[in-house]
Amino acid sequence: MKDKETEVKNLISVNITQITDISCHIDAFVSFKNRSTAIVLEYGFTRLYGKTAPVYAAQTNNSIPVNIIANLKNLTPFRLYHFRFRFVNDTGVTDSEDYTFETVSTFEIFDFAAGYSFRKLSKQYSGAAIRVRRSSDDAEKDIGFVGRFFDTVDLLTFVGSGNGFVKIWYDQSSNNRHLQRTINISQPIIVKEGIICLDMDNKRPAIYFDSIYQCMQTSLFLPPVPQPHMKIVACDFGATVSPLEYLFDGSLAARCILGTDEGLSRWRIGAGETIIGTTLPETNTKYILSALYFGENSYLRANKTLIVNGNAGNSMLHQITLAQHPALNVSYIQFIGNVSEILVPAVDLEMYVERVENEVKAYVNNEDAVGVFVSGVFNESAVFNDDEIFNDGKQP
Repeated sequence: MKDKETEVKNLISVNITQITDISCHIDAFVSFKNRSTAIVLEYGFTRLYGKTAPVYAAQTNNSIPVNIIANLKNLTPFRLYHFRFRFVNDTGVTDSEDYTFETVSTFEIFDFAAGYSFRKLSKQYSGAAIRVRRSSDDAEKDIGFVGRFFDTVDLLTFVGSGNGFVKIWYDQSSNNRHLQRTINISQPIIVKEGIICLDMDNKRPAIYFDSIYQCMQTSLFLPPVPQPHMKIVACDFGATVSPLEYLFDGSLAARCILGTDEGLSRWRIGAGETIIGTTLPETNTKYILSALYFGENSYLRANKTLIVNGNAGNSMLHQITLAQHPALNVSYIQFIGNVSEILVPAVDLEMYVERVENEVKAYVNNEDAVGVFVSGVFNESAVFNDDEIFNDGKQP
């Protein structure tokens, strides 16, 4: 029997073009040797692939190079993808070598006023994620990324068995609008008794606010961000819904609110005016919130569901305060829960808001992982469909 390689020759060339946050164009040239051959493209987050896309149905008795094309759609933004071609004919199955490409982050497509996360939001960012103070001796250290994800090993090595507090949550845009808290007793926590704080599903690192003094704030934005602007936040409410907004503009005169009503704990947003919804956040619940501040076109979405809409006013974004009243007045009840990502688009994302929500959702839910996240590190014996999460896509 002839070797299959003589029947389906190697790919002559593979070209990967038109890469966006959700799509990619792949074309290649391949030679067949007098065989009717069916072709399919297999792709996925690892070399296990898992998904297929049609490329070229069949080519009969053709010995010249043939152009084969695949258009991949509905991809996840800012992810490493593997793919290969599979050729099937009467001699059997032949697979090409493995190829890779990386989709673009939405953070690189749209204009963002600020962005805070435990993942790299774009390839261009080269700074740290947070600055941490450890409880044992009040020493501080910047903790960055391994590949595109938070360096949990460096964090735990530095903090040890004690507590780690967040002094700075670095802005990954080029605007240097960092969330900070310099007073030690007011800093939120990221490591508690040697264990990394995670979101309520134990999937991603998150900054935890559990006392009345804990909060973070940027300096004033100069100049302030004009409307339209947005906030997209991944957060969990704890066992109680505190009756105070938890993420808002620090300008007391005309703050841009995203949170809950002070009296009834109902959803609300505002930018000089206030829109109050009829429902309130559920306790022990993970939310991805999207708020548009654009006069009478303003709205708030919670997990892709419209909560409130109407005229929130026309105030610009002057500052961001997280988890407390903008005056940092301890007499006000604050947000109790955790926050794992904050994005501040300086535009109305319009129809594309769901793209950004999907990217945030895919990250915070770690949707492709089968393993378990325990004490800030992955179980090494766990099996992952998405093995890029903490090794940047490299195979062992």
